[in-house]
Amino acid sequence: MRKFLIVALLLLIVVAPVSAFSPRGSNLSASVTAIAWSDGTELSVAIANTSNTRTSVTVSTPTVDSRGRQVFSNTRVDVPGRTIVEETFRPAEPRRNEQLVVRIT
Repeated sequence: MRKFLIVALLLLIVVAPVSAFSPRGSNLSASVTAIAWSDGTELSVAIANTSNTRTSVTVSTPTVDSRGRQVFSNTRVDVPGRTIVEETFRPAEPRRNEQLVVRIT
């Protein structure tokens, strides 16, 4: 319950100022909002669906580790209408001098 409240508050804080602009190259529909944060070794992604219908999104990354593999595998997430879904990943260590990038499509 505590995590849910934190995620809800983060969404309220982040979504209000961000809703003023639309990022270039966005593959998400207008009814889906997502944020990602790292907490030590865990990567959390919160996906909010504001429409009344179910939406499917894919969480992936182009970031690779030292062996050339993605730091976490692609995951398809079904988000029911008017809900927030949180997915947690334990990514591998990225290649040296490479930032962890999360792609949601």
